Amino acid sequence: MEKYGYGGIFKTLVAFEDYKHPKPDPESLLVALKELRVKPAEAVYVGDMPSDVECANRADVTSINISRDTNLKADFNVRTFAQLENTVNIYARQD
Repeated sequence: MEKYGYGGIFKTLVAFEDYKHPKPDPESLLVALKELRVKPAEAVYVGDMPSDVECANRADVTSINISRDTNLKADFNVRTFAQLENTVNIYARQD
């Protein structure tokens, strides 16, 4: 992360050494949530692959699919970062 200038941006990083079962198993997401002390109902997972959406859904985390494939069973489907930002802002105001 440091090499590419992302050091200090992320509060928690979960790498493949931190869990045994890869996506779509929700283990990696649940490890991150535990480290952040965040409940699944308080989180949003953004991904662009079917395994991302399934992982979030299996962890009971709100899923946002950012891809052209709108057939994924995500809670929200967006195609652009502008739509993603708008969706996250709307979702955050629902609390």
